[in-house]
Amino acid sequence: MSWAKLSRILNQQYHSFEIVIVNNASTDHTLEVLKTYVDEYPNIKLVNVANNENFWGSAKYALTLGIKAANHELLLFTDTQQTITSTHWLSQMSARFSSQKTIVLGTILYRKEKGFFNKIMRYIHLNNQRWHLSFYQLGKPISLPANNIAYKKSTFFDNQGYIRFMQYFDYTHELFLSEVSNKKNTEICLTHESISYIDSPKNMREFIRQSIEEKAIVSHFGWMPTLFKNFYSINIWLFFALLIILLINQHQIYIIL
Repeated sequence: MSWAKLSRILNQQYHSFEIVIVNNASTDHTLEVLKTYVDEYPNIKLVNVANNENFWGSAKYALTLGIKAANHELLLFTDTQQTITSTHWLSQMSARFSSQKTIVLGTILYRKEKGFFNKIMRYIHLNNQRWHLSFYQLGKPISLPANNIAYKKSTFFDNQGYIRFMQYFDYTHELFLSEVSNKKNTEICLTHESISYIDSPKNMREFIRQSIEEKAIVSHFGWMPTLFKNFYSINIWLFFALLIILLINQHQIYIIL
C-alpha cells in the first residue's frame, strides 16, 4: 500500500480505529517499509504472511489472518486498487451499522480519465451499480466489485468466513455476500463521502475478460440475479445498436435523443 493511500486512512475523522495491514508474502521491500509505518503510528498493526504460510494459494487465507488480528468488531475493507478521497469515509460507512444491519455496501465508481472509452466504461459501470441496488430492494443485495464493503467480525466467523470459496482466486467479498447477505442484515451507503474509486478497464479486451469473470461470479447468487443480469446486459447493447441504426438512417435528431 502506497503512503498516499495509507495517509488518507490515517486522516479519517473518526474517534477511534486501527489499521490492519496484511502483507501477503511480498517479495520486494514492502515488509521493511510497512514496519516503518508500524513504528511511527501506534494504531497500525501489521500481519505478515510468509511464503510457507500461504498454502491456500489465494488472498483469502491472508485476509482471514488479518480479520483474526483485528481488535474491533466493525471491519471496513480497502485494498491497493481502491482510492478513498474523503476523510469521512470511515464515519459514513460505520454509521450504517445497527443491531440488525451487520453488512454495509459502499458505492464504487471508475476513476475519471481522458478518452471516450473511459466515458463509456464509467457509464456502463454506473448503470451496473444501479442494477446492484435494485437487487437490494428485491431482498438479495449483491455488489460487483465489492471493494468498498464493511461487515461485523462476528458475521464473518459465524458464517465460517471464506472457507467455502478458497478455490477461487478473486472475488473474495462477493462470494461471501452470495451466502450471507440479505435485505434484513445489509445496508447500502450512498453518501458522497463514502464513495471510493477504482481503475476502469483500459481496452475492450480487458472489459470483455472482466465481464466474463463477473458473469461467472453472479451465477453464485442464484438463478434470479443471473437471469436479470443477462437480460440487462442484452438491453444495454441493444440500446447502443439502436442508436447507431437511427443515426445511420438519419432520423430526426430530437426523436433519437
